[in-house]
Amino acid sequence: MSFPPFTAQSIVGVCVFDVSTSKVQILNIAVAEDSRTQGVGRKMIAALRDRYNTPIEAETDDDAVGFYRKCGFETTVFEKHNTRRYACVLQVIK
Repeated sequence: MSFPPFTAQSIVGVCVFDVSTSKVQILNIAVAEDSRTQGVGRKMIAALRDRYNTPIEAETDDDAVGFYRKCGFETTVFEKHNTRRYACVLQVIK
């Protein structure tokens, strides 16, 4: 996969992830504040899904769980260090 050249001014989103044989785990995903609600995060997730064709998992908090739900992730709430967290899973579409 090749990417066009870019400058710091053109970066609007980043996604840090780990790939294993059974899943892709999103470790961090961020979109520049002035680029939010424009589909940037959704496109990064779609690119992961298309490239790896395996379930995608993420862990998040109350602030971002809505984003994952809008992208089609199933969410399960759990407690971690006395804080509400969400396990988010996007299954492979066959």
